[in-house]
Amino acid sequence: MTPHPVDHSELSITGYTDRLSARPGESLTVHASSTHATGSLRLVRLNHDGASFTKEPVTASQAIKLAHRETALDSYGIVDTVKLPAAPFILRSWVWVSLMPDGADGATLLAINGLALTVNAAGTVTFSAGERKVTSKTKLLLRRWYLVAGGLDAQCRLFVSVQPQPSKIHEAQLDRVVGDTSITWTPQSGEMILGRGLNGKLEGVAVGRSESDDATGNILRLDFACGISTWLLHNDKGAVVGRIVGLPARGVRSRRWDGSQHDWRYAPHQYDAIHFHTDDQGDQDWPVTATVTLPEDLPSGAYAIELSAGQEVDHLPVLVRPRAGEFAPVLVLLPTLSYLAYSCEHNSDEAIKAATGWSIRCPELSSRFSRANRYHSLYDFHIDGGPVILASLHRPLLGIRPDHRMRVAGCEHQFSADLHLIGWLTRQGFDFDIATDHDIDTEGVELLAPYRAVLTGHHPEYSSARLLDAIEAYLAAGGNLAYLGGNGFCWTTVIDPNDSSVMELRRGPRSLQLEGDSGEEHFQLTGDPAGLWNTCGRMQAALVGVTWTITGMEDGRPFQRTTASFDPRVSHLFAGIGEDELIGENGAFLGAAASFEVDLANPLLGTPEHALVVATALMPEKYMMMPLALLKAIGSEHEVNRRRADMTYFETTAGGAVFSASSMGWIGALSHDADRNAVSRLTANVVRSFIAKPR
Repeated sequence: MTPHPVDHSELSITGYTDRLSARPGESLTVHASSTHATGSLRLVRLNHDGASFTKEPVTASQAIKLAHRETALDSYGIVDTVKLPAAPFILRSWVWVSLMPDGADGATLLAINGLALTVNAAGTVTFSAGERKVTSKTKLLLRRWYLVAGGLDAQCRLFVSVQPQPSKIHEAQLDRVVGDTSITWTPQSGEMILGRGLNGKLEGVAVGRSESDDATGNILRLDFACGISTWLLHNDKGAVVGRIVGLPARGVRSRRWDGSQHDWRYAPHQYDAIHFHTDDQGDQDWPVTATVTLPEDLPSGAYAIELSAGQEVDHLPVLVRPRAGEFAPVLVLLPTLSYLAYSCEHNSDEAIKAATGWSIRCPELSSRFSRANRYHSLYDFHIDGGPVILASLHRPLLGIRPDHRMRVAGCEHQFSADLHLIGWLTRQGFDFDIATDHDIDTEGVELLAPYRAVLTGHHPEYSSARLLDAIEAYLAAGGNLAYLGGNGFCWTTVIDPNDSSVMELRRGPRSLQLEGDSGEEHFQLTGDPAGLWNTCGRMQAALVGVTWTITGMEDGRPFQRTTASFDPRVSHLFAGIGEDELIGENGAFLGAAASFEVDLANPLLGTPEHALVVATALMPEKYMMMPLALLKAIGSEHEVNRRRADMTYFETTAGGAVFSASSMGWIGALSHDADRNAVSRLTANVVRSFIAKPR
């Protein structure tokens, strides 16, 4: 797809930074695009007063020069050097088209030094040399494998051939078209491009002298089964000969997939393919607009680089960690994996309403900007109907902004919602640090170990194995965790081990969303199985006592204390809360503390036997229940009773504890009535009790 200028109709200036978190004294690069030629930036500290986010200048405004950048959509491969001999020779590949191209130039299968093998909107394959070309009679069908080749024969005539993949029950007819006249050709070398403008897969890319898919006379044959977890291209001898750009999908079924394996690590030859898309989007690779160095004495917290141009402003979040070797008692773990998964969701309001029945409660800048620029989230689908499985931080991510509001909820979500917690902790006088999912994935339990309490954000839905390992190790060593959200630790996710700006998420055809093709349920970046953590053997409830149960965009409900809340093990947490007092009858997120997405406790799903359900909230009928088939089959939960949020508490063997609010709405209820409410009192009691525990 041809790059096009960023559509700034929704926002005249935006950008991204090279990373989300940094320490004092470190520098970040800012990459901006604008319709204005000049603007300014400054560093501001973010907070929340209970009604809206606030900002306080940290540095003076700095003038910057701006330029109107282009969106980088599409993915393709580059082989650095390919030798083309004297005629005869061929360019050859297996191809599987998932959507026919719509442009006049078609999609490039292979191209080098003025030679190109392409497929057009009609599905015919063309081999061209400059202005000369030959085109197949056969029209490719979607989602079927064909061996296609083009080149020069012994008389230096252009030819193209197309042959369907043979099956066990019918012949595959060869279509071969040869040009009428010869051309002048001399041996030469050059860079080869493959898959540009293609929605579909390539396999067995080769340059040589044979039209058949064998090793005879090959000058180059690429082996996509080699290096599946990388962005490198290898030849059939294992040498690196090129790279791939734009985050296409690897670990996908090739023509040789026979259904016997669903893990590419055990049958890489069945996954010898790369799936390119014209709306893949990796690093936008915009030039550096400015470099911002964080002050050496900057306290840990939530900040933003404020970009201004004309009358408009954008805030690029910067999550500042403490100085090395310095630790507050409390760590706020911000769920940046979930931030990235949601950001750039671009469905229209009409499509959202048709798919879910949910009303649109407020305008949403992020979705409008993403739709205008064809940016997408990990909740969206590619132009060919396949799920988006890869995302980059190096794009304008307007869903990760302090003023972001989710249109179907009518309230803040993800980062903007978690500022409620940061504001409340600040007003309550708690000394706290900030870290991110990305930081934990890199540094492990060593990052968590110094803290007496770890608090989550309101929606830590996506987690990597390394993040879960770190939390489990922290709890096993006596740490204390306050899970202050809902629908947490739910989906498997991986961060590229070699590039922390890239995240992969696969749900799979057997998941709740029914996404993708069978056989593609393992991450390309690690090979680990994808899907729900519960189905991968790591139960949410074993970690935090509860499991995601229902979702809704109706007004929420308050919690009511249970008899277990009077148990001496937890009675101190309810100091200052009346025996019959409702907990969270008001809140900023759908009106109450139990709202949006909530969790329940049940030993069949992994809840520890000694866990106490200290409060519960029965949710409205319109909330959608997750299909927890085990509970239904055994009759453990009545359908009506399962529409609930369970606030839980349990101690760990090493002397720590886990408190679970079990609702995405909890954090939004902290600030009601100037923090004078039961949610605020209970949360403060939990945090203070954790800080007071010996370590």
